[in-house]
Amino acid sequence: MSSAPTAPSSKRSRAGSLFLLGSLAICLSCISYVAYYHTLGLGRPQPTIACDQVEAPLGAVSATAVIPWEFVIRNRGTRPLLLSRAQPGCGECVQVIEFTQTPILPGQTGVVRVQLFGKSISTPQVKGVTVESNDPRQPRFTLRLSARPAE
Repeated sequence: MSSAPTAPSSKRSRAGSLFLLGSLAICLSCISYVAYYHTLGLGRPQPTIACDQVEAPLGAVSATAVIPWEFVIRNRGTRPLLLSRAQPGCGECVQVIEFTQTPILPGQTGVVRVQLFGKSISTPQVKGVTVESNDPRQPRFTLRLSARPAE
């Protein structure tokens, strides 16, 4: 007589154990996701650097040309974006004239003004300018100038 109640109780305890294990697995998955989410900084406000035109297509450039270009930098984040440095990959080919050094508020824009020297273009080339900022996902952002020699 005592064996009959044990079977349903045993089944209930197994089902309860499985339920608890399943619930624990779901909780651990959620905790892992939240920890990963916050590690990336996704859970808090932050600046986000963006540029609508990352590459400037300058086309054919004569050897005597000095071509200015203005990159518009946009803050798509929720905190002010600070540009700390704009450095050309080649100092003889490209010069950074100026860049926005005041905070770029969310939704607002700043600029990076550069110029390319035609004397440095003997073959089709792409020159880079690295912009450093406080964007935690992209602290280094590369802008490009593409040009080819005029015939």
